[in-house]
Amino acid sequence: MKKKYLISLLSVFILAFSIVNVSALEKTNIAIQKEVETYVNNMFYDLEDHDKVLALPNGGYLHGHAKLVNGLNTDIVYKEYDSETDSNAITVREAKKSIQYDIINMNSVVIQPRGANVPNLESSTIILYDQGTYRSQTFSASGWRFGGYFFLSEASTGDYLKWSTYNDSGVVGTHGYASQTKKTGVAYGKAIYPETPQYISYGRNPQIYYTFNPTNNPYYIVENK
Repeated sequence: MKKKYLISLLSVFILAFSIVNVSALEKTNIAIQKEVETYVNNMFYDLEDHDKVLALPNGGYLHGHAKLVNGLNTDIVYKEYDSETDSNAITVREAKKSIQYDIINMNSVVIQPRGANVPNLESSTIILYDQGTYRSQTFSASGWRFGGYFFLSEASTGDYLKWSTYNDSGVVGTHGYASQTKKTGVAYGKAIYPETPQYISYGRNPQIYYTFNPTNNPYYIVENK
C-alpha cells in the first residue's frame, strides 16, 4: 500500500512539474512573439497596414516606384516596379506576418540573399524614384554581409539617398568600396549608426549597404526623400 502511495505521489509530482514547464514555455513563446511583433511593427513604422509593398527577388520590400537597371549603364532598364500597381504587391500587414513567421521559425529566407558576397553591379542596381523606399530583410551570420542591391536616386531628384540602419551599425559605399571591404576585411565607405539617418551621395555611383558580424537581426532602410 505504501509503495502504491509513493508511486501515486511521484506521478502527481511529475505531472505538476510538466504543467509548470509547459506553462513556462508558453509564457516564453508569448514573450518572444510579442517581441518579434514589436520589432516588425518598427520596421514599417512609417506605413499603414493597408499600404502596399512589393517583395523583390534579392530580398527586401519596395514601397513606391523604382526600376532595376544596369549599374554601369543606367539607360539599360531591366524592369520597372511600382508597389501601387504591381499585381504581386501585398499589404504591409501581410508583409509583417511573413517576416514574423520567418524570424520565429529561423527561416533561411531571413538571411539576406547572397549576403556573403558583393552583388553584381550590372544586374542588381535599383533606381528609386521620388518618395521611393526600400527596406531590407534582416541580416544574419558572421563576417561581412552585403545587401542584395545597389541604389541610386532618380537623376532629377538629386544624388543623395537617405540611409538608416537598425539594431546594428553599418557602412554605405560604392561597388569599389564594398569590394575592397570584402577583399581586405577593413571597412571602406561611410559608417552609419542605429537611429541616426544619414543622407549620402557618391555622385552617380550606385550605393550599397554592408555590415560586419550582424547581431540582433539588423536591417536597413534607404529612401529617396
